[in-house]
Amino acid sequence: PHPPALRLISVCVALALAGCGRDSPEVLLKSGETFIAKNDPVSATVQLKAALQLQPESTQVRLLLARTLLQSGDPASAVVELQRLREQGHDANEVVPLLATALLGAGNLKRLVTQFDATQLPEPAAMAALKTSLASAWVGLSNRAKADAALAQALAASPTFAPALTLQAELVGDGGDIDGALVLVDKALAAQPDLAEAWYAKGSLLAFGKRDIVGGKAALEKAQAVNRFFVPAYAGLASLALREKN
Repeated sequence: PHPPALRLISVCVALALAGCGRDSPEVLLKSGETFIAKNDPVSATVQLKAALQLQPESTQVRLLLARTLLQSGDPASAVVELQRLREQGHDANEVVPLLATALLGAGNLKRLVTQFDATQLPEPAAMAALKTSLASAWVGLSNRAKADAALAQALAASPTFAPALTLQAELVGDGGDIDGALVLVDKALAAQPDLAEAWYAKGSLLAFGKRDIVGGKAALEKAQAVNRFFVPAYAGLASLALREKN
């Protein structure tokens, strides 16, 4: 006879294979939303994937899953879901900016600029998000003229769009104007206080531009606090720790 623990495992596996879990897509979606509210995108992803298996045509679930995958640092998987949403004919104002962000995060810079450089979106916030991702991609492709043009379009669409202001701050800082860059990043944080990228930019500018290690460390820790999946914040803090040690 099997030991009791093994029998219990066997029963659980059998029940799982039999589809004994009776949660509906609506219940799984609600559970996913609860995990998102608790800043637990990994657990949310599990629930949303389960909901999508039961209801594969639900654009609501797929869109939320894509957003959650991006939040948890899995842009490649987000690209797959967002491409499917485009195929399903979902609103481009919602899908295209997220897809651009996912492609950027996955390192697909050439694909991003080839596919979307000429794209125009009617909603200002969507346009700003798309053009900011394009500007970042052009920076990565060493085309500063294209980057500046895309960034100008982003800010024209939405002058207080925090990610665009953050990128502008980084470019201004790279040009040597640290004070001007800090003004821009503070403007970004005033518009969106929970933007990890802006806190990271501020921390880098303070620590490495102004030699303000204490202020830089505090900003990087804030980036880490608002998004625990934002890897650059950890790298920045590790770099500061090495500097302090040496």
